[in-house]
Amino acid sequence: MSKVDDDFLNTIFVLEGINEGNYNKLFFSSNELLFKIFSNFNVCGKNVLTVLGSGDQAFHCYKNGAKSVDLFDINPLTIYYYYLRRWVVEYLGQFYPDKDFTNHDIKQLLKNVVIHSDCENDAIQYWGGLTNLKFFSFRKLFFREIVKQKQGNEFNNLSVIKKRLSDDYSFYNIDLTNKVNINKKYDVIITSNISEYVHPSSLSIYKENLANLLSNNGIIVCSNLCRNGVDILEKTIFEDSFTFNSMNKDVSWGKMMSLGYIYKRK
Repeated sequence: MSKVDDDFLNTIFVLEGINEGNYNKLFFSSNELLFKIFSNFNVCGKNVLTVLGSGDQAFHCYKNGAKSVDLFDINPLTIYYYYLRRWVVEYLGQFYPDKDFTNHDIKQLLKNVVIHSDCENDAIQYWGGLTNLKFFSFRKLFFREIVKQKQGNEFNNLSVIKKRLSDDYSFYNIDLTNKVNINKKYDVIITSNISEYVHPSSLSIYKENLANLLSNNGIIVCSNLCRNGVDILEKTIFEDSFTFNSMNKDVSWGKMMSLGYIYKRK
């Protein structure tokens, strides 16, 4: 069975409420205040590694002039949604797909795609297979939106993103709480709120992975969503190698809280 066939089968399981391994539903959009978070650091001219998730972080990195943008995620299905997002930008001129995309809508979009890589061809096969299923519903692929932020992450001028869609990039399907082996260094690593879900026993491996991926004077950008600040154990584990700075507070998820924090290599 090919990787695409395996991902396709596991997507059917996800649609039926069965999560095997690291397969899970997707985030339609980020639930972070990315405009405000990105105002706390600079990616211009930098080599960036960002969590993929909905793809919003990657697009904001392009918008803010990152030199290169590589992607990682524990969920193998995120890369297929990322390609759909790219096609929606390029061929429909939209930042997000319509939440009520029908199988017909997606098939029409696929007809316009000019394939540039094997990975893009895999994504074509994946979405083509799903849209041939009569029971497939685009909406069911995504987590339910729990909280609606007052400020969205969408920007209307997509010209910068469109120019960057031809950029080479790597996608790493990795779990940062297990030992990873990537022979590349990054100036900025964006983890979103992953650390909120890292078990205390895995924090040292998590920190070691990030340290190994970070260039000299590089930074790690972490977001707060479930908690208002960094966990004391995490901060203690990181403090021997990194300085710590908290982001400004703002209203997120209906409460005043720090939007996140930044580690910088000492």
